[in-house]
Amino acid sequence: MVVSRSTEQFSTAGTVLSADTSLKLLLERGLAWIEEGGYSEGIALLTLARELISPARRDLIDLLDTFLRHYAAYGRAQAELQEAGRRFAGADEELHAQAAFLKTELPSLIAALDDIPFLTSTMTRYPAGSHLSPVPGVLPHFPELSVNLAPQPSHGNSESVSAPTLSVTCFGRFSIRHNGHALTLCSNRSGQTILRYLAVQPEHRASADTLMEILWPDDEPEVARHKLQVAVSALRRSLINSSGGELNGYIQCKDRVYQLNSDVSLSSDVDAFLLLYHTGRQVRGAEMAAQYEQACQLYSGPFLVEDIYADWSSRQRDYLCRVYLAMCGMLAEYFLGSSQFEDAVKWAGAILQENRTDEAAHRQLMRAYAAEGRRSEAVRQYQRCERILREELSVAPAPETATLLQSILNASCGSQE
Repeated sequence: MVVSRSTEQFSTAGTVLSADTSLKLLLERGLAWIEEGGYSEGIALLTLARELISPARRDLIDLLDTFLRHYAAYGRAQAELQEAGRRFAGADEELHAQAAFLKTELPSLIAALDDIPFLTSTMTRYPAGSHLSPVPGVLPHFPELSVNLAPQPSHGNSESVSAPTLSVTCFGRFSIRHNGHALTLCSNRSGQTILRYLAVQPEHRASADTLMEILWPDDEPEVARHKLQVAVSALRRSLINSSGGELNGYIQCKDRVYQLNSDVSLSSDVDAFLLLYHTGRQVRGAEMAAQYEQACQLYSGPFLVEDIYADWSSRQRDYLCRVYLAMCGMLAEYFLGSSQFEDAVKWAGAILQENRTDEAAHRQLMRAYAAEGRRSEAVRQYQRCERILREELSVAPAPETATLLQSILNASCGSQE
């Protein structure tokens, strides 16, 4: 129980009062609070008073117990009201989501009815009173009518059209380009997340249950399913509009599995990055450096920063970051060995932009500065390394780093002689 400031003050003052006086003051002040509408403060005081009442005063005990019991019932009713409010808010959100889905999907289904003259003519052919006659709010049932609203393939002699191509950028801010032109995605954030998730999956597919668990883990299945339908519908519409209709049917769903249309060519900066990395591992020297430099130039930021706190993207993000840092380290070492110290500084510095505590990168910078004759800068780099390790990891530089510093200082003294 949280006791108000006034109650704490009273308890301190009450230590010098008799029990009867304390009881009287508690009752009077509790009543005063309740008369002013301060029920929580009044209840706190009356509860304290209840503990001081002699068992012989049953009249006073019964009066307080009755009031406290009613206040407890009031609290339960208030909690139920709040819970009902939360349920209403959830139902309201679900209704709006379903209404949005209806608004996006129903027009196309209505338009498809124009191709079925049988439906209109049949509805007007039955006399009033028939079990098939139109009744406001009731649709007639035609058991023999089966309508396929899916798009039908064209059998004309039109010229073949090459499949559209998409390129995806996942490092830094996510973007998607269609035949070289950036697409404007829907404002529905869940729809954007669905596209990002599908784009980076090995087969560009995911079950509806997986997407619902990722996006709405705390929602009831029906609520999450409606939200998924709305999000996918918004995503589909934006892809169609941004591509001039070429991406109609790009997001496919079969047996509750969503996937990207395999007929559309999809490339990503992550695929190119990993291809260059694996190619560079098979060669040595300048050829390796060329492959690694191209790969590292693609790394414009962490993988999918929009999903930086999502569990599903963290493992891939960590792996790609480790690959990037490994290549930067190899480049810095290669350029140190080939006396290209400016490039060595560049790639060692790139490591420290990602991880300030990478001691090996600090040593590479110290070596590059020293080789260029910038010994004072090498010493300052050691001091930066020492400060960062102390502040962030509470450790001192490794013996290897201290030995490097000493060798730089000794070389400096030797040159001065």
